[in-house]
Amino acid sequence: MNNILTQLRPDQVALVHSLVSDLTLEGVLNRKQLQLLLEAEYHWRLHAPETSLALRKLIDDLDTPGSNQQPSAPSTTEVIDKFLAHNKAIGLQPHSLQSYRQALNPFVRQYNILPTSQEEIEMFLGTKPSDATRLWVYKVLTGVYKFANDRFGVPNIMAKIAKPRVKYKEPDSLTKKQAKMLLDAVESDRERGLVYLYLGQGLRLSEAVRLDARDVGEDLLRVKGKEREESMPLLPEVRDVLLKLIGNRAFNEPIFVGQRGRLGRDMAEIIIKRIFQRAGVNGVRQSPHTLRHTFASLATAAGCDTYSVERLLRHRSSGRNVTYNYIHLSSQELKHKLEIYSPLRLVHDSQYSDKLLESQGYQL
Repeated sequence: MNNILTQLRPDQVALVHSLVSDLTLEGVLNRKQLQLLLEAEYHWRLHAPETSLALRKLIDDLDTPGSNQQPSAPSTTEVIDKFLAHNKAIGLQPHSLQSYRQALNPFVRQYNILPTSQEEIEMFLGTKPSDATRLWVYKVLTGVYKFANDRFGVPNIMAKIAKPRVKYKEPDSLTKKQAKMLLDAVESDRERGLVYLYLGQGLRLSEAVRLDARDVGEDLLRVKGKEREESMPLLPEVRDVLLKLIGNRAFNEPIFVGQRGRLGRDMAEIIIKRIFQRAGVNGVRQSPHTLRHTFASLATAAGCDTYSVERLLRHRSSGRNVTYNYIHLSSQELKHKLEIYSPLRLVHDSQYSDKLLESQGYQL
């Protein structure tokens, strides 16, 4: 004879044992019989008020259809969709949401129900091809499980999983000579616009391709950053190239276009890589990110202070100490820094920039 307790949820079983430990369940075969037995217990034996309340709740719970089943775990698709919707609602940029989605798509395909075991997550992370990718997916899943814990009560198993280690690699950067070689290898206005933005203004890969005609001002460039739109000073020579690319386009049309409309990130990377190869600049990562690093390293080597470099790169906040939080530069002062220390100026004004770089012991 099957014991009725095997048909109940663990919390219901615990209530039966705790409330009526001496209750005889022999002959009780179904939920209705148990309910009648508990009704008698409720009416004929004196219990403390809190015990009576718990017993009444258990009796009512037994009469609820499907109450003998464990609460179903949320589907992975449901959790991910609501996680992305939540991040969209709090202002995460569309391109960041797209990156999250791309990182999570394989996870959704592999698991119909959100996994709740440490081993499953570790095995999934182990399928990633590189340390950097593994770390990125780990960070995204950490956000997913924190959200799932808050919203659905799912155990936050990411708290038990060690953060993947990534070997530190000194970021690639060009010398001033290599930067000049790259600029000399430019063959079109589109190439020049991209190189000027990455090398001369320090933009990120996606920030350049997301620019529209309306983002170019008189001496300011409106940039759609990682988390917000922000303005930065704009060099006249960069503005001239961008205006040439814009031509007669409408204010809401993209500056950089490809065969199917707005130029994509992948194509922008290919264009920059081709310029590297044409210039014969090897031994470094041939990417826009290398040009952004070059902006920082050449400007710093020429004597630009770290805080100004961080402001020009639009880092969120150095957060290093209290002093940094109270330093403020006007837009005019920041523009002046860019005009002096941008690699475009350092490369084109050789005599002046050589003295700056040599005074800092930088190898040209």
